[in-house]
Amino acid sequence: MGNVSVCSDYCTQSSEVEASADSELEALISELFRLHDLNGDGVLDERELVKLNEKIAKLHYGVDIDKEKVKVKYQGVFREQLDANGRPVPYRVFKRYMLRMLKELDSDRLA
Repeated sequence: MGNVSVCSDYCTQSSEVEASADSELEALISELFRLHDLNGDGVLDERELVKLNEKIAKLHYGVDIDKEKVKVKYQGVFREQLDANGRPVPYRVFKRYMLRMLKELDSDRLA
């Protein structure tokens, strides 16, 4: 009987930890979307993804980056992962993409 109580306590604590992690992840993805949505219109468009990654590339490699190369790369990412026609996407599409990417990087939800 003691094992049932231990399992019950552990399972409850484990569920609480997972719910907390899910809530934190949701908040982080939401904030990331907000930061990507450069014009604040509630959707992420291809141009915003390209511009943001141009700025990141400049920070990493300096002002002499190949903007066309960055543009081609992130237009490709947008069209392959978010919308094949390059149309703006809402948060739910961005979230699905981010969760897929995180799972590919590390399948442990609590990591």
